[in-house]
Amino acid sequence: MKSSIHRFCLALFILMTILSAQIIVKYYLSYNDFIRGTDVRPAKVAGKSFLRAEYQKNLIRRLDFIEPDGNISQQIQFYYNSSGDLQVKDVFNRDSLLISRTTYYPDDIQKQLIEKIEGRGWIPTQSDYLTVTSFDSLHRPILNEVQTAGGTTVGRINREYNERGDLIRETWTKGENDRMLTRTEFNFDYANEILYVIQYDSLNREVSWVALPFSETKPDSTSK
Repeated sequence: MKSSIHRFCLALFILMTILSAQIIVKYYLSYNDFIRGTDVRPAKVAGKSFLRAEYQKNLIRRLDFIEPDGNISQQIQFYYNSSGDLQVKDVFNRDSLLISRTTYYPDDIQKQLIEKIEGRGWIPTQSDYLTVTSFDSLHRPILNEVQTAGGTTVGRINREYNERGDLIRETWTKGENDRMLTRTEFNFDYANEILYVIQYDSLNREVSWVALPFSETKPDSTSK
């Protein structure tokens, strides 16, 4: 009898595990409906613009913005940690190119930027800040924007590239007044394979100058 009960409980546990891992698809007529959780039957979205959402373990995993002709105009993918907390949100355009990434956990960009603004006493927590990164058509990061949980911009990192795709300028600014914190210029001497790195402070004064060989250089002050 105990053996039968044990087998039944095991089978029930396996079934519940399988069901919890299944992907559930829901359809919405607008983004506001998605926010409210007002979904409709698939037949209701035929020939219309609509949103298609995929859920797994009651968490939104993917959201497609679909045009009346059936093509996807935008896609958002969501990633979580083992506790179910949202960690990353990626937004793709109609050509499946990543156009923005939002990280909801303390990252190195937040740490460096906020330390420049508030000092080294800042201790990161997940609820404090988020980082929104925007990319160009070549998947290069062109803007990092650190925001508070309430949506206020704390600071920005703007990046510019030359025609060869090399980073040539990186500017860090404070969000509330767009005041420059620091700027780094990367000047390439391609003929001699020398990179000149010049850094300026908030008053636009040169504070450092260094020459480096190409092959050993990755010009991005947020990289380690």
